[in-house]
Amino acid sequence: MRYSHRNGAGSSAFPKPVNHINRFPAWMVKRSDVDVTAACMTCLTAMAEFCLRRGLVDGSMFTLSGAEVQRLLRRVNPSDIRGVDPSAAERAVRHYLWYLHEVEGDCSIWESTQVQPEEIVLPDGPVFRTAEIPEVPDVPDLPEISQDQEVPETRKAPKTEQIPTAEEPFEPRCMEIVLGIGTEDGQPVLWRPNDTDQLFHTNTGVIGTMGTGKTQLTKSLITQLYRQQDKNFDGHPLGILIFDYKGDYNESKPDFVRAVNARVLKPYHLPFNPLALTIPKVFHPLLPTHTANAFKDTISKVYHLGPKQQNTLFRCIMKAYEQKGILSGNPATWNRTPPTFDTVYSLYCREGMDSRMDSLAAAMQKLAMFEIFEGRPEKTVSLFRLLNGVVVIDISGYDPDIQSLIVAITLDLFYAQMQASGSSRMQGKYRQLRQFILVDEADNFMSEGFPSLRKILKEGREFGVGTILSTQFLKHFGTGDDDYSKYILTWAVHHVADLRTGDVDFVFHTEPRSAEEQRLFLAIKQLEKHHSMIQIGNAPPRQIKNRAFWELSGQDGAP
Repeated sequence: MRYSHRNGAGSSAFPKPVNHINRFPAWMVKRSDVDVTAACMTCLTAMAEFCLRRGLVDGSMFTLSGAEVQRLLRRVNPSDIRGVDPSAAERAVRHYLWYLHEVEGDCSIWESTQVQPEEIVLPDGPVFRTAEIPEVPDVPDLPEISQDQEVPETRKAPKTEQIPTAEEPFEPRCMEIVLGIGTEDGQPVLWRPNDTDQLFHTNTGVIGTMGTGKTQLTKSLITQLYRQQDKNFDGHPLGILIFDYKGDYNESKPDFVRAVNARVLKPYHLPFNPLALTIPKVFHPLLPTHTANAFKDTISKVYHLGPKQQNTLFRCIMKAYEQKGILSGNPATWNRTPPTFDTVYSLYCREGMDSRMDSLAAAMQKLAMFEIFEGRPEKTVSLFRLLNGVVVIDISGYDPDIQSLIVAITLDLFYAQMQASGSSRMQGKYRQLRQFILVDEADNFMSEGFPSLRKILKEGREFGVGTILSTQFLKHFGTGDDDYSKYILTWAVHHVADLRTGDVDFVFHTEPRSAEEQRLFLAIKQLEKHHSMIQIGNAPPRQIKNRAFWELSGQDGAP
């Protein structure tokens, strides 16, 4: 069978595809996780030339209708085309079919299905929605359309979320979180995380000896943030990530899981890939090298690897990228399916290095044995797409090295994807919030000095990211070069058993040996359970009775 051009002219010349490529929908071309333009130009050109050589068509694929391309695909195996990754070729053709439907209006393959690009189905989980970066929809396999079959009216392409413009003004909204009731005046103490007049950023420290109500307050904060998402600036949904060291947020606490509809993940086949490449908005050369180096540094810090062991691990990671056709110096290859840790471990074992009795061998064997990360790339998603609503990573009961490794690698991924997401929106004094991170018992992690946490605390404001660090002692916030206290603007200090006057100065910036220092010191020492000393931004400290989670859990509506 021969296929004619849409304009009726037959030609053996292969026209340049640039005119069609430039007319791709803007939201598709601007996606940060795949270079659609390059993929289509490369794969479609190769497929068209392949078809010309085989006599399947008498001209360019770019002149075929959607139905003709659909039929052509039934006769072409993308794996037969040299230099083209089959999955990339298939994606490129699907993108082109979508383009035909969007621009030309003559493709009838959508009459039975309307795909919503913002829907993402996670492995073994429900459908989650995100408005961050719309996903390019797959084209369903449909029966061949005969030449004389009437083509029904095409549907319009699904619309992505529209951001109000200057011509469409909206009234900014602000979340109001009730921290508690002032003990002196009986008035609610409100925390407004969107309001930059109250807070330049939302990084928060929660301190208190075990049993003082610290966890009840953090659960209350998370629950109120979750319930007030519609009051976020422009109603943007919040993704909340919790690292649970003690099991206070997992299925053993069903009241909390139900209250926030939490998804609890165990450190077994976590559905994100630590070696995934996050392409930033601003070009970053040698991206695979930087990603491999960060992964190497994290494992090295946790397991105290020496220079030779670090070099061995780095070489294995780079070989794993090359095995997948990803070349550090060729950005056109960065959108290919990345390796997983399983790939790296297989290469490590293949070279016989797993038989060595050293720290690297022990670390690699332990990670492989626990199967922490999903080994099949097709079952992984980006971390930011996973963060729809409240996601708990339950690391309670695991060895400290496993706990530190999971938190460090996850925060490395979070930081990379935060940078690639671009700045959050702002109007006047109100800022859009996108994600929150809660690290429970944060001293377990802060003492290790991993750089990703400090960078998120320092830079998260620009991207609408807030952090809550909960720990038992004030001294945990000052660990040498990593003085985390300087990145905290909101403090909730409960009763602390071994409180020192220097701790008061450390948090509330009082003058040493001043009357204010002594007043706060005595007040904190005498705090009852579910009471705390609160400081929000530059406002003076206030003593409050916390709004504990158990006060919220019995309510059906928003607090």
